[in-house]
Amino acid sequence: MADLADHLRKWGLKTYEVDGWKTRKSGSRFDPHAITVHHTAGGRNGNAPSLNIVTHGRPGIPGPLSQFVLGRDGTVFVVGQGRANHGGKGGPIAGVPADSANTYAWGIEAENTGRGEPWSPVQLNAYYRLCAALCAYSGITPDAVFAHKEWAPSRKVDPAGIYMVDFRERVKEAFAAGPAQVVHVELTEDGDPVLREGDEGRKVVDIQNALGLPESEQDGDFGPKTKAAVILFQQYHKIVGDPRGVVGLYTWRALRFKVHGREVLKPKPATVGEKIVNAVQKAAGQWTKDDLRKLQSHLNLNPDGVYGWGTHIVFSALVEKKKGNKKETMNLQRIVSAVPDGIWGPNSERAWKDKIVKLQRVLKVPTTGVVDKVTLEAYRKFYAHFHKK
Repeated sequence: MADLADHLRKWGLKTYEVDGWKTRKSGSRFDPHAITVHHTAGGRNGNAPSLNIVTHGRPGIPGPLSQFVLGRDGTVFVVGQGRANHGGKGGPIAGVPADSANTYAWGIEAENTGRGEPWSPVQLNAYYRLCAALCAYSGITPDAVFAHKEWAPSRKVDPAGIYMVDFRERVKEAFAAGPAQVVHVELTEDGDPVLREGDEGRKVVDIQNALGLPESEQDGDFGPKTKAAVILFQQYHKIVGDPRGVVGLYTWRALRFKVHGREVLKPKPATVGEKIVNAVQKAAGQWTKDDLRKLQSHLNLNPDGVYGWGTHIVFSALVEKKKGNKKETMNLQRIVSAVPDGIWGPNSERAWKDKIVKLQRVLKVPTTGVVDKVTLEAYRKFYAHFHKK
């Protein structure tokens, strides 16, 4: 597996090879056919403050503690390519036998405190692509990507703040796109592309129009004249948050207001994703503890109105339709009140859809009987709404 680092680079990942990675391992047998994702629970400062511990281990647990560390800026640090001590007791899941994740699953430790630190788009996008790249490298299906908290729900919560239904969907999209389709687009936190000299395209035309360049120069080519106009605009409006001549977050925001007495760029219409978020936020404003108790009753749980990990694990199993093996299938059948025979047939499918409809009624979203994007977003928001309380 000596070409692992080069393979990751081909998938558009910024990759750093830690000294000794090609021979670093803990134990001899390693046959990965799944991927476990973690957070480091390390310090708040720095890009990858946990790298040394992951590489060399800690008292009682020798390193490596995973094969990869994912820095806050999206850099992939390749620590090893053999067996690593990252899973511990848990499972079975995704075809990985109980207590055997170290032998049968890649481990990725993403730098995050796990205590409310938000995940940046840059790091998340790298997380999706890293998983997709490893799927391609080892012949793994994206459905075999699971969280440490799914492997050991009674003792682990990582990666905190990441909802695995959505995470696996993003991995599938990255996997389907493949390495040739990886496009590096730096975005502001508002979702606009950061534009600088050398860029081309429709967005550059918008900027040139907003800056009042002659129509003959609105060619979509960010050349020296466009850069000079951007610098003048930044100076005139006292914009100091972006580099000189670069259209970043603050320059974009200024361009969306009136320049020289006229509106140069109209606010962007809501995207489909934004409409979904808006609809779910409206529903979330109506959720009460009674809704949580109804959900728990539908999940055959004690309706105590407390959203603990027990509730979340059953809720996620229903939404994610977990039936990777017979044990998971029987568990899901119990959740949907079907006969727990371990065989997912038409009756189980019908019971699952009926349960999803009940779930959607609790979430106050359209009752489609399928886990669509609105339901996924509501599932994430419901967790965030009640789990923190």
